[in-house]
Amino acid sequence: MLIGLIRGHVGRIVLVGFTLLAFQTTVFAELRFAGVALQVLMTFVAVVAVAGGPEKGMTAAIICGVMFDMSSGSDIGSSALTMGTAALVAGMVAFINIEQQWWISAVFVGLGVGVGEASMPFIRAMTGEELIGVADLTVAVPIVAAGAVVMGPLLLPVARWALVISKAEWRVPGSSAIR
Repeated sequence: MLIGLIRGHVGRIVLVGFTLLAFQTTVFAELRFAGVALQVLMTFVAVVAVAGGPEKGMTAAIICGVMFDMSSGSDIGSSALTMGTAALVAGMVAFINIEQQWWISAVFVGLGVGVGEASMPFIRAMTGEELIGVADLTVAVPIVAAGAVVMGPLLLPVARWALVISKAEWRVPGSSAIR
């Protein structure tokens, strides 16, 4: 039964999510750029949306968002909403481009994470948490988006593994490849 769970994309997203949550709360909490910590989980969710579409990205957003909320002590679901926003924006690349180049994927991951990071203080304010200032937001969003553009192509193979996606295999028409 456990093997069957890991063979599906939900179990793999949970495994990768826990690993990236550990990195985000330890390594990336100390590694800050201009006082801003990079959002590794949100970047992974955006990469999942780029690789598998907005629906798979929303699944990853709910899983990773609830995991992050449970570890950070914030209201359950607030991070899932912000990560869902990032997944929705990043997943739009599937609707405009048939064959994705790595740089197009990286740009959409950066856009998605930027929008998700920009929506975070407003969603947290709606749930009663403190709202960071607009000056902090103007510094945080570009740094987090730039970090996502750099991390996006590195996390793409991990997202493909988590979604059980393999690269398309091109064959010559008329060839009889036996598998």
